[in-house]
Amino acid sequence: MSALQEALQVGFEAYLQTLKRVLEDLTPAEARWQPTIHTNHIAWLLWHMARVEDWWVNRFLSGYTEVWTAEGWASRFGMAPEGNGAGQTVEEVRAMPEIPLADLLAYFDAAR
Repeated sequence: MSALQEALQVGFEAYLQTLKRVLEDLTPAEARWQPTIHTNHIAWLLWHMARVEDWWVNRFLSGYTEVWTAEGWASRFGMAPEGNGAGQTVEEVRAMPEIPLADLLAYFDAAR
């Protein structure tokens, strides 16, 4: 493993552990909180971060298939297999299924 790969791995792991600590006591209502009607809620942001990492790291950088589709996360969450949230409207963000944070974090771990 190169020094760059090791630095990226350490950084990714540090932010995920910090994220888990910050989210651990949120209620489902807090996870769907939006500061304005034009912003994304916390659960959507967590899903989007995991999807983008899965997409970039597993598909493009590592040459592996995204776990989103390969391991059935899209169907488990009742979401489309394509896309990662980029370009979604506020209505599409609000329409995201209610997924427990623990499940979203499990997907993040799987993508990692």
